[in-house]
Amino acid sequence: MELAILDAIAQSGILAPSADNGLRYYFEYQDQAILIWADQEFVTNTERHRRVLDLLAFGATVENMQLRASELGFTADISWFPSDDPLLVVRINLLANPSIQADALATAIPSRQTNRQVFFKGEPSAAQRARMSAELEKIPGVRLIWLEGSERKLALKLIWLAESARFQSPRLHQELFSSIRFDLNWRENADFGLPPASLEVEPLMRPMFKALRHWPLMRALNLVGLHHVMGMRAAYLPCLQAPALALVSSNLPLDQAALAVGRGFERAWLCATLERLALQPMAASVVLPLQSDADQGISSKARGQLAAGWDEICRGDTPLMIFRLGRMDSTPAPTLKTGRKPLSSYRLSR
Repeated sequence: MELAILDAIAQSGILAPSADNGLRYYFEYQDQAILIWADQEFVTNTERHRRVLDLLAFGATVENMQLRASELGFTADISWFPSDDPLLVVRINLLANPSIQADALATAIPSRQTNRQVFFKGEPSAAQRARMSAELEKIPGVRLIWLEGSERKLALKLIWLAESARFQSPRLHQELFSSIRFDLNWRENADFGLPPASLEVEPLMRPMFKALRHWPLMRALNLVGLHHVMGMRAAYLPCLQAPALALVSSNLPLDQAALAVGRGFERAWLCATLERLALQPMAASVVLPLQSDADQGISSKARGQLAAGWDEICRGDTPLMIFRLGRMDSTPAPTLKTGRKPLSSYRLSR
């Protein structure tokens, strides 16, 4: 198979979303197949919520690659964890198929982006919601729940609780701030990690926010409840005023669920992009209940509250993604779109 075709499919893969803009995998080309290998941390990290976030990213990456393959006239035959090597995440066999119909979602891959502006405006129409649900549910085992009424009210409480915990726990605080590229100014972009400009922090709050990366200061201010204020600004307020709030859940076993939700959510996000809808994913409140006491993150009490609350909404399914929506023509555009390293940085030579 031509190298240009393999590169085009892999390039669409690296344009998929990942936690904190951190791609932790590599591509290997084998004739008419692409293999994705995880880095060593995927195996050595024992925190379940981190593994789930990685699996969500793998699912989104593979969905993008499958969509791009359809544009180029190939069917993608996907085999998850096809060997005894835990680092080999997936093998994608590319089969020439002259009769395949290109999926229109593929055209949205280059323009999909996260919008972290605080205020979203513009209600998605019923037809737009229906199209997003239909695209997501093409992946078996996942469903899209539009949060309204009492369910939305409960979800907002859970979102605030989880986001506050990220500023209250030293382990979660370190996880949060270590992903932010404070070596950059508030105008620069980055091809790995989160540039500060992408966070949409108000100018007057920027010096304080940057100072809060130091845990002794954060811990002292938490004595007067700053973690609640930060949780409100980071997630509760943006979700409270968002025109639409939704949840993606699955009835599959956890690892399978994360892969399926990653694929389905990417389809929904690409559909939203075509529909000119602004979107921000917010996974903390649904993945933090997966922690254990050994992770030294969220407290067992808060973990239980989150698990019970989401179970009331999901009725037995596992929730794995929350997102908010508004209309692009009514919502301020993101300050910037985070970059990616060149494809050559993610290619293995074996």
